[in-house]
Amino acid sequence: VDAVELIHTGLVCREMAAAQAQLSALLGVHWVGGDEEEWSLTLEGTPCRLPLRIAHASNGAANFELIEAVAGTPWVTEQELVQHHLCFYAEDSVALCRELEGQGYRRVMGEVGEPQGYFQAPDGLLLEIIGDDLRDYLTTFYQRSLAKAMASGGGEVGLL
Repeated sequence: VDAVELIHTGLVCREMAAAQAQLSALLGVHWVGGDEEEWSLTLEGTPCRLPLRIAHASNGAANFELIEAVAGTPWVTEQELVQHHLCFYAEDSVALCRELEGQGYRRVMGEVGEPQGYFQAPDGLLLEIIGDDLRDYLTTFYQRSLAKAMASGGGEVGLL
């Protein structure tokens, strides 16, 4: 598989507003999103619909995804805020997904053959793999986050 690109660090929190405030102060980021939305997903091979709160932010050098915990899903934590997963883009994301499965990673989100999903290593490491469409979708959030920072006097930041 060709080189992969780190897209974001995924975080899971127990309470969205509190985590956004904490991380905004710590990282100097401005969040986009965070309202509850209904998502259609496949978890552990089973299609489902879940209410999720997801927000995105960027400081120009790093991107962040913040997900509020939901019991019975991959997004759980006993802590107030925890690093959860790393999200990578590959031009041939389908091949990367197959390669991970061949190395013993278990697909915990997404359907076999899809160009994206969550994969968990036997030692617990959780990776998200995405393709072109999802990378383009996420990039719009990070650009909006940077624009909010600039509008609020956050100084010079480069768009992704």
